[in-house]
Amino acid sequence: MKRLVIASIVVALSVAATIADDQPRTRNLTGEQRRTKRAAKIKAEGGLVTKPYDGRYVVIENAQTIVAQEDLMPKGSGIDDLFGFPIKYVAKGGKADKTALHITVSQDPGAPTLLVAPEIPWAQVNVKALGADGAKHDVVVARTQKEIWRAFMMCCGAANSNMSPCVMRTICSLGALDSQPVRVPCPEPMMKVLNAGQELGLKRPEQKTYKLACEEGWAPDPTNDVQKAIWESVGKK
Repeated sequence: MKRLVIASIVVALSVAATIADDQPRTRNLTGEQRRTKRAAKIKAEGGLVTKPYDGRYVVIENAQTIVAQEDLMPKGSGIDDLFGFPIKYVAKGGKADKTALHITVSQDPGAPTLLVAPEIPWAQVNVKALGADGAKHDVVVARTQKEIWRAFMMCCGAANSNMSPCVMRTICSLGALDSQPVRVPCPEPMMKVLNAGQELGLKRPEQKTYKLACEEGWAPDPTNDVQKAIWESVGKK
C-alpha cells in the first residue's frame, strides 16, 4: 500500500523534461519502445542539464541531536523527491537566503510535538516530545519524518485529509501518528501544495536537453563531443 501511494504521488506530480519531437507519434509503440525512443532523443540532444535555480527554498533547521539529519525525511519520498522543491539544511540558529518556509526540528522538553505558524510561514517539530513515551529510536525516527511532512503541508495550506492511509489525517496522539502506515501524504492534500508552493516562490528545478538549453541561452559549457557539436551549431547563434 505504501508503495502504491508513493507511486501515485510521483505520477501525479512528476514533471518530465521538455523535449521536442519532430517525428510523427506512433500510437502502436509499447511503453518500452517509447522509453527507448525518448532516451535516444535525449542522448542525441546532448543529455539533460538542469537550469540554474532562481526560486526559494524549504529550510530545515536541525536544532536537535536525537535523529540523524539524513533521517529527518524518508529516503526517496521526501519533499524534494515528491515535489522537487529544493531543501536547505541549516544548523541550530541558522538562516538561509531565499527562504520560502522554515521548519525547525528541536528537542525542547517543554514544547508540544508540532507547532505551526502558516502566516510566517514557520513550523517546529519537537523530537523530544515525539519520544516522551520511551519509544524505540526507529519509532521516533518514523514519527519525526511524519511530523516534518505534516509541518510542511500545513504551512502550504493542506492541513487535513479524510483519506486513509494518509499522514495528514487528524492526529491527536502519538498512537494516532503511529497508526498511519505511511510516512507521506496521500495525493488528495498534496494537490493543494502546488499552488501554495508557487505563491511562496518554490519551484521544481527545470531539466531540459542540452540542445534546448542552448536554444534558450542558458546552457553550461559543453562537457563532451555531442554537446560541443550542439554548442557550435546552436549555442553560438
